[in-house]
Amino acid sequence: MSVRQLDRYLRVLKRHRLIEVEQVGLNKPNKYRFLEHPWMALRRGISEPSDMRNWRAAFETFLRERDEEEGL
Repeated sequence: MSVRQLDRYLRVLKRHRLIEVEQVGLNKPNKYRFLEHPWMALRRGISEPSDMRNWRAAFETFLRERDEEEGL
């Protein structure tokens, strides 16, 4: 994976509020935190049909925007 591709993926994650980035300082690595979202509860066993539809719609939007950014 190229640095450019990695930067693109990080921007997508940040835009969808899936990560939080803290810039520590010059010549120091950034800190990344994964943020909790309601649809993540599905992986913990909560599977209400309405939650599944919301999760699926959010994921499809994510994929569509990713493909648009990559020119697919």
